Amino acid sequence: MMIIPIDDASDDRTAKIIEGIKDKRVRLLKRTKPNAQKGKGAALNDAYKRVLKKAKSLNMEKEVVIAIIDGDGRLGTNVIREANRAFSNKAVCAAQCRVRIINTQHILPFLQDVEFFTMISDIQNVRSYIQSVGLGGNGQFTRLTALKALGKEPWGDSLLEDYDMTLRLLLRNGKISYLSNGTVYQQGLSSVKKLIYQRSRWVQGNIQCLKYLKKVKKSKRLKKEAKLDIYYFLAQPFINLIGSIIFFMSWVWITISFIQVIKLCIEGTSSWISLFLYLGLLILITSLPGFVFTIRHYFNTNHIRAQKGNTFIECFFAGFAMTVYNIITIPSVWIAFKRYLLGENSWLKTERE
Repeated sequence: MMIIPIDDASDDRTAKIIEGIKDKRVRLLKRTKPNAQKGKGAALNDAYKRVLKKAKSLNMEKEVVIAIIDGDGRLGTNVIREANRAFSNKAVCAAQCRVRIINTQHILPFLQDVEFFTMISDIQNVRSYIQSVGLGGNGQFTRLTALKALGKEPWGDSLLEDYDMTLRLLLRNGKISYLSNGTVYQQGLSSVKKLIYQRSRWVQGNIQCLKYLKKVKKSKRLKKEAKLDIYYFLAQPFINLIGSIIFFMSWVWITISFIQVIKLCIEGTSSWISLFLYLGLLILITSLPGFVFTIRHYFNTNHIRAQKGNTFIECFFAGFAMTVYNIITIPSVWIAFKRYLLGENSWLKTERE
């Protein structure tokens, strides 16, 4: 095993701390400007070249699997075992861990935990059946031979480099496994501003991946169900853009209707009970989808996986917050389209806490 921490011209003590580790398996990769800070893909490509060179010298290219762990990431105790099980199938070229957020004592990271550990995990499990599992950055494993087949720089310059690679692997008839029982732990963002900019990078990277649409359509290797999933994923920025417009228009209509009901109540032509029924129905309609996932998340974290999670009461009230959570990410869609149309492709780094 070889561990390669990448110091991408950081301004903290990363390099000094790693240099103090006296273990031959740890090989620090220091990147300096102007070549550094060009995005995660560029940094990974640099490390890949080092691994490939070492594997060639040992004649071990076919035996090497590269794992990507973010700076705030920590692998669960059973991940390596689950990865070994997945790669025992020679057809598997990559695998993705299930993601868990650790700082769930704050509401915003807790909602991200619901999103990653429950919502996205459900999607990935479905993708396992239709063979369109997506790589998600942190906690991904890829065979060295599969990376080599993608060219000298397997990670592209897309701002969503993990899904960019996913599409290229799938187009080459690669099989990607989802490690539903193997968890990688990471920090959640407790700043709304940081969350919006993180998601705007993801949305913009999603738009950039549209360049593969024609290849996906023509591919005879991908199943029809897999193609539909990819089409839907690539269409999400546009669906969300249109959805945000409809959302604001609907809330204008709801506000006007609410004011009219209040007027009728004041005038005595309608009872105040109807107003409360109107409010209750509105809350139910807007919050029900959130409740479905937050309650399911409670059972996932406390029973299915036997992991200590949030209480039932916390998960119940988080159902109301899921609606707000979806609303606050709307600006990320507009920022992404603005940056894309203006040709602003710089990497918006997520600042961890």
